[in-house]
Amino acid sequence: MSKSLPPFLACLLAAFVLSAGHAPARAQDKDNATQPPAVTKQPTQQNLFQAVLAFMEKDDWKPAQIPGKTVLRAYFKGSNEFWMVIVNVREPARQVAVYSIPQDKVPPALRTAAAEYITRANYGLNIGNFEMDFEDGEIRFKTSIDLEGGILTDKMIANLLGANCLIFDKYLPGLRQVLAGKPPLEVIKAIEGKK
Repeated sequence: MSKSLPPFLACLLAAFVLSAGHAPARAQDKDNATQPPAVTKQPTQQNLFQAVLAFMEKDDWKPAQIPGKTVLRAYFKGSNEFWMVIVNVREPARQVAVYSIPQDKVPPALRTAAAEYITRANYGLNIGNFEMDFEDGEIRFKTSIDLEGGILTDKMIANLLGANCLIFDKYLPGLRQVLAGKPPLEVIKAIEGKK
């Protein structure tokens, strides 16, 4: 005697089979069993680096390519200061990452406070994240997109760059306050309007 699956497991298994593109065999499908599956034509793969470069040139970012790499460098003037913007295009992985990087690095004695500040800033961000290299004190803000199976549009590039620079511009003055000795929690509460 065979034991049947409990109903909830049967539903999960059916959902998995259907989501994987496999439908249960039916009697009328037996005649078509020898037919090969339909082949879908893959679109020609877009050159992500050229798409990003063309957008940045058209949008007057004045990008400069880092020699021998699919990396662009530009500068952005925020509310209070200039900073470097790096766009790293990873063609084989079909990924684009944008980094905003301030001009200076965090001194060793202030890295713990800076780490607390960017961790508090990261909490609740819907797009992007802050990172810090504890070895050299470099802080950066990253936004990125994975385009496997997709096409990179000008709107996507504008959103990657725009969100990156707007969020970085919002939190950079707070980082400066933390580096001047203010407590990270107090600074974050002021920036985010919390009590």
